Amino acid sequence: MPAPVPPPPERPVLQFSRAETPPLNEEQSPASRSFSGVELIVRGLHHTHPPSAANHLRGILQNLRKKHPEKSAYITSVIVTQADTTRPINYAFISVNPALAAEPRPDILAELLPLLNAVPEIKGAGWRCCKNADRTLRITFTMEKDDDLAAKRELVNQALNDRNIPWQGSYPSEFNGTKRLTYDLLDVDDVEKLLEKPPVINRVTLTPVRTRLVQPIYGLEVGILGGRDWQNMRASMDAYLREAYGRDAVAASRTELGGDLYTVVLKNWDITTKFLGDTEKLKGFFAKDPVTNSLRLTVPMFLFLMNSEGLSNRNNANILVSPQSRSNQDAQIQLLRKQGEETVQAFRTVIRQQQLVINTIQTQFRELVTSNIALHGAFELSNQVNRLDRRLQAERSELTACRMMKLATRDPVELAAIEADIQKHTLAVDDLVAKVNEAESRYDAISTNLAHSLAALQAAGLSTESEDAIPSVPLVPDHIHLTQGDAAVAPIADDAREVEQLVDRDDDMDGGGDEQGSNAKVTSESDAKDDARMGDDLD
Repeated sequence: MPAPVPPPPERPVLQFSRAETPPLNEEQSPASRSFSGVELIVRGLHHTHPPSAANHLRGILQNLRKKHPEKSAYITSVIVTQADTTRPINYAFISVNPALAAEPRPDILAELLPLLNAVPEIKGAGWRCCKNADRTLRITFTMEKDDDLAAKRELVNQALNDRNIPWQGSYPSEFNGTKRLTYDLLDVDDVEKLLEKPPVINRVTLTPVRTRLVQPIYGLEVGILGGRDWQNMRASMDAYLREAYGRDAVAASRTELGGDLYTVVLKNWDITTKFLGDTEKLKGFFAKDPVTNSLRLTVPMFLFLMNSEGLSNRNNANILVSPQSRSNQDAQIQLLRKQGEETVQAFRTVIRQQQLVINTIQTQFRELVTSNIALHGAFELSNQVNRLDRRLQAERSELTACRMMKLATRDPVELAAIEADIQKHTLAVDDLVAKVNEAESRYDAISTNLAHSLAALQAAGLSTESEDAIPSVPLVPDHIHLTQGDAAVAPIADDAREVEQLVDRDDDMDGGGDEQGSNAKVTSESDAKDDARMGDDLD
């Protein structure tokens, strides 16, 4: 018959050394929430067969019982659990025999910790931090989307073998398009080696990711997550617990994860269960502090379960938010929404004003281009009218000369030729008079259009005061297409081309291939020749 179990101590006896928290792994999937109890994990055991580790640990406990008879009652109160029944694993679990204790007894396991850590043939013992496999030995490599997991797994295996890093299990996985390779190593030191110097495959560095965990310092440690912005969280929570459950209620407390996690070991199981159940009381405490009103603090939970769920996962169902904090948050959201709407409205007003200026500048630019083109067309028509007028004067001079020659000639043959010339010059004069009149009419029309364009340009520059008259047009494009300006200028260009054609046609009718009227010099030379010929005829 086993020895009777010794009574629990008044306060927990804590034996731990603080270690750094493993790095954050945001992609860690939450584990099951089913509570497995308070347990120790012993690493570095034999693992030739699935039960090898458990058998090895039982032998170690037997040796410790012989070596430390004063601890016999503690050693005989525990049982050893095999970590995996299908594959060999180098660790096993120790828990208190439930038949001997009606409630969790982490104090019994705490008595065994220093004895186990003194055994040289193992890799150490500690509190089990989460359900299922030991995640302190687990690393994960994230692969590219187009990687072949099977081929990549062979390359990673070879890289680990080359560095003499053994593993006791590995498996590929793919979730939501993300491919991973997960390895359970044999030694925590090997995990640190890979984190310090990741493997390089095909000149690509595979960065390992370690599960985010907080190692418990006692079996019934409780945690609250979400206090990163609460600078005095530990002192405030310790004071609350002492006021609510007695001055000696807190056995130990700490903050981890950069102050985001508060953990506490309470005096006994009874106080621990009360704290876990008094969520409404804790809500009232948080509601009194304006800082905690806006924080997303989780309900108290065993650290073992928090590690199992994943410390990066913060389920909304576990958020402890008081009604007052909820109303304050809603009011702040409404205020921010109102400020956002006012900002958007002001921004729209500025946009409308800018659009008005852009449209005004665009209209002014179109009118300016139209006016410039009209001015150029009027100048061209003026030059062409002058040319036609010079041609008309030359034809009239020719006609006058022919008539004078008719008076001085008596030869019937010469008179007939002179009559023909008079007829030709008379027709030319009449035609040129009609063309000059037509060109002058068009010049007057262009001048009128130019005056209207200038008036429109001035009006466009003065019509920027009314915001209601903003036209609904798109923003100014990179290249402005002056469709209205082209339509207004088209008749002017057509008029200029038509007058030019009339002048060229008259040049062709002049006979002998004379290019009169092409410029002022040619016209002057033609007039001089006509005057000389008329003088010879008069002589």
